[in-house]
Amino acid sequence: MQFDYLLRVIIAGICGALIGYDGQLQQLLEEKKITILSFQVEVQGDDSDDIALEMTVRFPASYRADQLLTLVQEAAFVKAIELR
Repeated sequence: MQFDYLLRVIIAGICGALIGYDGQLQQLLEEKKITILSFQVEVQGDDSDDIALEMTVRFPASYRADQLLTLVQEAAFVKAIELR
């Protein structure tokens, strides 16, 4: 059985995110056999250069949500993460 979750990641600084991100988050997910079903990117606000990346992801049955949170939080470009 697989589980779908909404993963919201705040990436610090648009320029830094575009330079530092470079597909690292997608690669992290793929390595753990987590499938990205959909995603949306938005700027956090007028006075912020942070961006929010919302993804619907599918976990394999053997994977726990807390494992993903720990893994993604270790990435230098991640400012905050939320899983629903």
